[in-house]
Amino acid sequence: MSRWLPQDAVRSGIRNPTAIPKHIKRNVIDELRQQIRLGIATAALPNQADLLAELRRKDSFCLIVLDACRHDHLETLFPLFFEGRVKPTKTVATNTFEYLQYNWPETYAYPYVTAATPVTSEAFEFDGQDSGDGLPQEDLYAYYRGYTPINHFTDLVEVWRDSWDSELRVCPPEPTTRRAIARADDAARMVVHYFQPHAPFIGERRPDLSRERSTIHDENVKIDEDVWDAVKSGSISTSELGQYYSSNLRRVLAAVSKLVSQTQFDRYVLIGDHGEALGEYGGFAHSMDHPLVNKVPWAEVETTKDGCPSMWEYDAPTENETGTGTTRSRLKELGYIE
Repeated sequence: MSRWLPQDAVRSGIRNPTAIPKHIKRNVIDELRQQIRLGIATAALPNQADLLAELRRKDSFCLIVLDACRHDHLETLFPLFFEGRVKPTKTVATNTFEYLQYNWPETYAYPYVTAATPVTSEAFEFDGQDSGDGLPQEDLYAYYRGYTPINHFTDLVEVWRDSWDSELRVCPPEPTTRRAIARADDAARMVVHYFQPHAPFIGERRPDLSRERSTIHDENVKIDEDVWDAVKSGSISTSELGQYYSSNLRRVLAAVSKLVSQTQFDRYVLIGDHGEALGEYGGFAHSMDHPLVNKVPWAEVETTKDGCPSMWEYDAPTENETGTGTTRSRLKELGYIE
């Protein structure tokens, strides 16, 4: 778990050392107790994997995966877009790689439309050799653990591969919705995996990181490390971080509402592949055991709300990048691979 001590707390301790024990009790011991209580409560929730197994037995469904989606934020915004209900569930997955391994162990023939780079059609050979683009196979194995998505999904629709926005440095939700609608006519079951609300934050409210990075086009800079560094330095507050995250979620939910309104599946379910920590108990992002990473939403959509926010107008650029290095380079840019 990533833990950072706020700089104002450090400065306060230097100025007044006698206040340190009080700070430790309030910000360490009390928070640890709260974290334990939340962890116990999360452990008692329904298991996401069991619910997914039950859903897959249905004749018609559209499963909508929101990457790094928290239950509390979705529960707040859901009524603006949909009629239905949201409930919390638990998952042992702390990132998308684990979500795949724990929830999709067999072979599935229906479309999996994905803006998330880890869900890829590349046939990795985890032999420990360099892949030819400077990224050793062993780095990939540490995440995939031998799991190759193309061996489990026979109909992968990789939106991220041809709709990557080089300025935003991510695949936005709008092209994902368009591709999913195009595939829905001949599919009784479908999975649509959006990359939002995962960073980078591309909603109406987004951080200005121009002072934090030397160049936005530096392919060696992870797209979200500047956000966490800015929070660590105090130039972005945890309150602002939550607002950026919520704005990202609003953008993707507008795209999801378009998908729901223009397709005809019997059931629509929204989930998070894992959650996200936004500073609670000293934790940030995911890929760690944390009660807010392990607590994810299960939302059943009945219909879209009249007058709900419309999907953004967006024309996706087409880079048409191909080759064995594409997945690895995107994973490196997204911060998965060092």
